[in-house]
Amino acid sequence: MIATVLLIAMVITIALILFLWFRNMVKEDAQKFDDENIEITCDKVKFRIDYSSGQLSVVNDGSIPIYALKIGVYSKSGHTEESKNPNEDAGMEYGINQGGSYNTKIDGNGLEKIIVYPVLIGKAKEGTRTHVCRNNVLEIKL
Repeated sequence: MIATVLLIAMVITIALILFLWFRNMVKEDAQKFDDENIEITCDKVKFRIDYSSGQLSVVNDGSIPIYALKIGVYSKSGHTEESKNPNEDAGMEYGINQGGSYNTKIDGNGLEKIIVYPVLIGKAKEGTRTHVCRNNVLEIKL
């Protein structure tokens, strides 16, 4: 009788572990604009960047709002990655809208290149979720 109870408890424990593991592996895709997958929307983002005198300028030339930016800064001393959120930094309510621009200071001695990734926000069952568009990147070599 004790062996049967222990066996059932072990089976339930293993089933619970497998359930939680599979749930984390299968992530829900965030949606943007009429149930379109946010990764497809990333391909439609159009923006340009310019760097001068320590200031990075980002202009949104497309119709997709850019919620935030992920900026990779490469210098002789190494590599850093920064997150810039126009909503918090510049008081922009929804990020960089169509035709909008955003300026931010980039510090660093011996800068070699700057890489900018747009970040979009989409809807998911749990609420909103951000997505870094790693396939839509702009780079400035200095």
